[in-house]
Amino acid sequence: MKYLSILAALTTVEASLPKCMNCKLTDSSASFLYSFSYCPDTDECLKDEWDYINKWCPSKWIPGWMLDIEKDCKAEFNPKACFPYVTEEGVVGSYKKQTPTSTLRSGQYCSITVDTMAALGRVKLTNTPNLGVLWNNYNRNDPITIPQGNV
Repeated sequence: MKYLSILAALTTVEASLPKCMNCKLTDSSASFLYSFSYCPDTDECLKDEWDYINKWCPSKWIPGWMLDIEKDCKAEFNPKACFPYVTEEGVVGSYKKQTPTSTLRSGQYCSITVDTMAALGRVKLTNTPNLGVLWNNYNRNDPITIPQGNV
């Protein structure tokens, strides 16, 4: 069976949020003229790090888009927070209204498995303004489309 995994990392934009995950989320949301970099030694996220010629990081500044939430941010995997989604033939074109809802604590992530063997899959994460989704070109207003049978 082929599956597609969508990695969702919940990040609540608050003072208590791990700065590393917030830096990745902020950099992902920034326009092409701005970027955010993270220093693991000082736990600092800096906007446009290249503008600060003397701003030193003992190890190395990591561009936000390159941050690995497991390795760099030490995010905790919560396997019970995300639920698998299985597409059904004949239900294409409508959204399931009763999908489970769960909450991730700050600094946690989970993986959503989408089984598209029966039909095309469309996943939309709603009411999640502080959710960082690790999916290339993800736009929170558009659903993620997974073609039938694809991984």
